[in-house]
Amino acid sequence: MTNKFDLDVDIFIGKQIRTLRRSLNLTQTLLGNKIGITFQQIQKYEKGLNKISASRLYNLSLKLNTPITYFFDQSINDNSAPSVNSNLSIEENNEEFIYEVNAPEQNLIEVFKEIKSKKNKDKLLNFLKEVAKD
Repeated sequence: MTNKFDLDVDIFIGKQIRTLRRSLNLTQTLLGNKIGITFQQIQKYEKGLNKISASRLYNLSLKLNTPITYFFDQSINDNSAPSVNSNLSIEENNEEFIYEVNAPEQNLIEVFKEIKSKKNKDKLLNFLKEVAKD
């Protein structure tokens, strides 16, 4: 049986997923493809209809270059349930998350991943290095 706190947490995490996805200009389909699930499953997570497993949430955080703590950073505003922060103890090496990718950089990464030719990837990298010097 699911209690109110569990449901509140599922809804809260779903909203965090949706907020992050939208900030990165990703569709539910693109996000699903990144972590190997359907857009329908993303919808269910975002609405809090399905629980997201710890391993899937961790994979999501890696694929989106976001600290796992992002999904737990705020409290649930319900007096009957304690805050998420007070019930979770998550430790991680913050050095792994020094650089946050914003939407244009994320788009560049996605396009770069689609390039099949190593030669073309090298050309593009060299070009970008030259542009960055200006």
